[in-house]
Amino acid sequence: ERFNINITSLSADNELKGYVFKKYSQNPCNTKSNICCHLLKVTPLLEILPTKSIWMPGLRKSQSRLRSSTDVYGLHGRGTLKFHPLFDWSYDDVKIS
Repeated sequence: ERFNINITSLSADNELKGYVFKKYSQNPCNTKSNICCHLLKVTPLLEILPTKSIWMPGLRKSQSRLRSSTDVYGLHGRGTLKFHPLFDWSYDDVKIS
């Protein structure tokens, strides 16, 4: 509301979630993290991303060495601008007390 922008939160539908948890155990994100991530995160994103002009994930450079080398701005392969608004935030900046 403060910035007058429309934020869309994505999630896999309940049918897909049920399938993943039934097929790959009760904790698939620990046992089959690549499959889990692709089905539950990437698939819903790829469905909506082409209709959006900007994508703002919550990635922070302090989360891993690989993420620390990510650029703050980029262009997703499908032409959507990718911006990491929390990139320089620390854990203390984002935690809720």
